[in-house]
Amino acid sequence: MLDRDYVPGELEDSEQWIIPIFEPVRLTYLMKPFPLQICLPENALPADADLAYMIGLHPELGGTWKEIFVFRTLRIVQIYNVMSHGRRFYRSLEYTSDVHYSLRDMQPPFDDRMYPWPRWERHGAGHPYAQYPDPTSVVIFRDATHPDNLSGGQEQYIPSRLLYGIVPSALLDTHYFWQDKEDNLRGYPHNNAPLIIYVELVKVDKIDATGLPGVCSRITRIPLAEYKKRTHLLQLQVTLFLFVRRELIIFIGSWRERKGEEYLEEILFQGRRLQEGEDY
Repeated sequence: MLDRDYVPGELEDSEQWIIPIFEPVRLTYLMKPFPLQICLPENALPADADLAYMIGLHPELGGTWKEIFVFRTLRIVQIYNVMSHGRRFYRSLEYTSDVHYSLRDMQPPFDDRMYPWPRWERHGAGHPYAQYPDPTSVVIFRDATHPDNLSGGQEQYIPSRLLYGIVPSALLDTHYFWQDKEDNLRGYPHNNAPLIIYVELVKVDKIDATGLPGVCSRITRIPLAEYKKRTHLLQLQVTLFLFVRRELIIFIGSWRERKGEEYLEEILFQGRRLQEGEDY
């Protein structure tokens, strides 16, 4: 739970490294036109944490409005806008203090300047208070029967803007991303390119950067022909499993009617034989 107000003078000893990295960003961008209320996790960060995660609350509506990531070793700050789309929330990168470490393709400003860039933001881009996009959203689904759907179930289209900073822009430029019911993503290539992108969400007991439990993503690039083959084999396995299960239920019911409950052990034995493919 993130309910501890961020106050630089009240941070724990294990969190003191946040101040020199984050304070320049906060004082430059998050004080005007209104100061952003920022919250930390209830418990102090572990001493070996390399990443601090904080949230910014909406000044009028409350609730999480910004997500802030402070990287200890890289000495950078990334700020995401929490966006509503189809009654779900997504994070989208809108500011980074160094574009070299951003998965979104962002361009530092190159307008004429009256003074040099600050050292902490020499390659920064974006603005944490960037104008909020049009909140109107349209959700697009496609059924498992769609010829381009390789998930085996219903998929939802995810616009690229909802994946800024999450999936590399180079992949967003070449693939359409759809999300399945388990929240995993598949990137289907433009122009029938031969590769598909699979983004799998994996729960882990400890994230190395934070020292805390969480979810990591694994992004895999797979040849499209091979992925279609895998999907076809998986669908055959599921169909076979359902068929065997149905036949096993019918078989057990038949034995129960003929022999009665006293033959339960024999019923189970014969059922195992059926499941293993033996004749009966």
